[in-house]
Amino acid sequence: LSAARLAPGWSFQRFFVVKEARALLFEMAGLHDDALREYTELEYTYLDSLRARRRGSSRGSSPQKASGDSDSELDASGSSDGAALLDTRRKPVREWFKSGGPKEFSVRQYLFARQSALLLRMGQPETVAKRGVTFVEALGRRLAPGSADLWVFSACISLAEATRGGLDLPLRAADGGGDALGDGGGDGALQRQTYAGTLAELYAKARARL
Repeated sequence: LSAARLAPGWSFQRFFVVKEARALLFEMAGLHDDALREYTELEYTYLDSLRARRRGSSRGSSPQKASGDSDSELDASGSSDGAALLDTRRKPVREWFKSGGPKEFSVRQYLFARQSALLLRMGQPETVAKRGVTFVEALGRRLAPGSADLWVFSACISLAEATRGGLDLPLRAADGGGDALGDGGGDGALQRQTYAGTLAELYAKARARL
């Protein structure tokens, strides 16, 4: 499906609907890894399409219609949504497409929320926290100063509060297989220390916006 974006008439809207439908079916079947893979590919394709538009490429259907944002600054109307960064119950992007097209800010938050929800169900809060730091930094840099302060603060607090409970649970093996790592092993202790450092970084970023 993603390769088809090079063909004339390719539409990101249709691509989105198909990919999310597959992801939801996988999720209902308990195949969380497969569902996560669909959302990851959806995010990659969306960002790649945006980059193509910014390079003036004529590949496929431009997400200009799907985002409406300028290249330099994201439109973060309702930026306090950072407090609900992991809430997947927000208005589905499919409906946004029908009502004139969602903004890039909204699409990226939605995709992050869907991926994070799956990772939490897979018992990977530390991965959500780590990804969250990168995500907040990337979007925060492109928001207007006033909007950025409010959104980064609420997003960081939301992420930290949603994932810090994982410190009380055994952490996964680094390769994703085998038994979870408890407090006893050296690797487990290092992983837990890194996880705690990520949470501290989220709180520090929030404090810096006060």
